[in-house]
Amino acid sequence: MLTDLEIAYECYGEMTSDKNNVILVTHGITSSHHAAGETTSDRRHGWWSEVIAPQKVFNTNRYCIVFSNALGSCYGSTGPSSTDPATGKSYGTCFPSFNFEDIVRAQYLMLHSLGIEKLVAVAGASLGGFQAFQWAVTFPHYMSGIIAMDTAPKDLFDSATTAAALVDDLSKDSNWNDGDYYAKGGIEKALTKLRVDTLKS
Repeated sequence: MLTDLEIAYECYGEMTSDKNNVILVTHGITSSHHAAGETTSDRRHGWWSEVIAPQKVFNTNRYCIVFSNALGSCYGSTGPSSTDPATGKSYGTCFPSFNFEDIVRAQYLMLHSLGIEKLVAVAGASLGGFQAFQWAVTFPHYMSGIIAMDTAPKDLFDSATTAAALVDDLSKDSNWNDGDYYAKGGIEKALTKLRVDTLKS
């Protein structure tokens, strides 16, 4: 159980007074809540900048688009790299196991804290699409619809085999430390190689 929970998010467009024009956008496995525009620190474009803007598909003149960073992500939301208040160290391998329902419930708590009682839609691609489908199951009356792209209602692969292969691959990094690699400086090289290989496959 997590005693403290933070969910990072960004908003584009103005919320109406009754907050009934909000679309939640969820991200893919290696993305973040920065889905549109540029960051002030490194000028990276958001991963959906081409479709989120005035007069675009996600029209920020009409809608308030909320981009949520998923629970467990390394981009600001509580995850394994976050500090465990009980120990003062990164959670690492002690971070609780979680699933799509937990991710969606965390997003719900974030939206609820903003006073949003109903969404126009939940939109996402890839892993974000899994989240959109989970929203439809967990909170079917909280939004008018979902927009799920490049995804499926459920995983079509063997999760246990995939996880074992992933651990085997990442454990070859000298900083692996049985999965508690935050104290050793991280495994950026291994993760970068994995992402490049995935995109090329």
